[in-house]
Amino acid sequence: MKSNLVNCTFIGFSILLLLHVLFIFCGFYGNDDINYARLSAELLHNNTLPISSTDHFPLRWITIWSAAFFFKLFGFTEPAMALFSYSCFVLTAFLISRFLKGSSLFLALATFILFFLNFTVVFYAHRLLPDAGICLFIFAAYFFYHQKLFYNKDNTGSALLFSSSLFLGVLTKETIILSAPLWFFLCIKDISVRRNIRFWGLAFLFFAILTLLYLWYFKITTGDWFFRYHVLNRNSLLSGGIPYAQQPGIITVKRLSYQLWNAFLLNGDMEYLIFALCAFIYRRTIFPDTAAQHVVISFLILLLSANFMSYTIDAYNPLLPDPRHFIFVIPFAVISGAYMIKAYFLNPRKYPLVLLLFILADIWLICSSVEGTRYVYFIITFSLLLAFVFASSTYYRPAGKWLVLLGAGGMILNYVNDFIHPRYPYYFDQRDLVKSYFSNYTGSATVYCGDDMTAELNDYFLGFKNTDIRFVNIQQCKTLISDSSNQYLLINGGYDPLFKQQTDSLLLTNSKADLHCVKGNHTAFLYAVADTAMLHELKKIRSDK
Repeated sequence: MKSNLVNCTFIGFSILLLLHVLFIFCGFYGNDDINYARLSAELLHNNTLPISSTDHFPLRWITIWSAAFFFKLFGFTEPAMALFSYSCFVLTAFLISRFLKGSSLFLALATFILFFLNFTVVFYAHRLLPDAGICLFIFAAYFFYHQKLFYNKDNTGSALLFSSSLFLGVLTKETIILSAPLWFFLCIKDISVRRNIRFWGLAFLFFAILTLLYLWYFKITTGDWFFRYHVLNRNSLLSGGIPYAQQPGIITVKRLSYQLWNAFLLNGDMEYLIFALCAFIYRRTIFPDTAAQHVVISFLILLLSANFMSYTIDAYNPLLPDPRHFIFVIPFAVISGAYMIKAYFLNPRKYPLVLLLFILADIWLICSSVEGTRYVYFIITFSLLLAFVFASSTYYRPAGKWLVLLGAGGMILNYVNDFIHPRYPYYFDQRDLVKSYFSNYTGSATVYCGDDMTAELNDYFLGFKNTDIRFVNIQQCKTLISDSSNQYLLINGGYDPLFKQQTDSLLLTNSKADLHCVKGNHTAFLYAVADTAMLHELKKIRSDK
């Protein structure tokens, strides 16, 4: 009965997230989605991926293959773009439901509220990025190990599933390396007490075989066994254009001491991380057994690894403090946090640190003048405070569950906010304009845009098929074509209002015959170019900004 309730809870929240993906758009802007979309299209159209010694994106195969599959099924649409990350999050949640098998409905609800309603999962379920895949494969590897350790599953099967999960993570994104401290810790601990020896031996063997085949592929195709490693060295994640190791030491100290924690707080991740951190502190009293307690220890190792571990071996370079790189912490955190929530609302005054940390988070957010997720923190804090104040009341027991729902109501703001205030409405203005005008366009044309994102999105809208139409960033053009025939200027005023203002200003001082508006859609406008002289002025203005 309990398992059925947990399954129903999982299915309900999965559908809830799917509705957000289908009816809301949170993609492309600010991340690398367009790179994966372009590579997926190339794989779909040409049945091949480019191999470049200067580009690491084509080496993240799982993301690209999966996206190509969804584009093949559903076309180049917004839901198709989101389905890779959405599927990874849902599969992660499915493993969480298996992990919680036999647990109470309250614990399952608390876990899935923390997982499905935190801002990071809601937002990144829309993105075509590999980070959700890393989240899935790290937790899958841990799940299969946990099943072997505590439920005596088959050595060979568990080792094969464990090593395969990690290898799929390698094919997804190189940040899988950040989980290495966890596996080393678990392996050394097991060996020290002489348990799971056969499991670790088989896991190492399977992973070594898969890795050898992977390296052999690059030896055959590029002549370099360690091709991917060398590419990554050339494309290392940078901090302000300079690796941390090449910057003054104080920059690295700031990164390690507070920048990631501050990023987690502002992004809304502390909504579940505070509960998880308190779960580690109170682990001896809130977990029913060692199997449940094991996950919070693993959580802390991964969290410390996220903050301190270097992604390079030749110098100390921690990852940039961007929460999306560390999504893999979430499943471990929400399971741990759910146990803390259950314990707190049963006896609030036994765990005062939970309330204290949320109050400190609220104070920091107020001082930081940050909007966004601050109100979610406030509502959670209010529910915790009410529970703490009225814990001794005779009415607290029956009313306690409503306080939990109040805190959950705060987290649902992360979900409903995009329905109230759409994040990127100007995306659809540009999409509809480009599709209606250029989908059946015959002949060649050059379309100038004010920035790279606006230009690249147009290729996506046309499915990366129409090679006769060039969409270019006017700032990146060394020379402009003198012949004004079949030349256009596309402006997305919602995304780049400054470019719209600059164009309007030039139109007031120049002959309006230079540009003729052939189509407009709310904030997006397409102009036919009659004289390239005005484009030269626009290019100069954009280059000088």
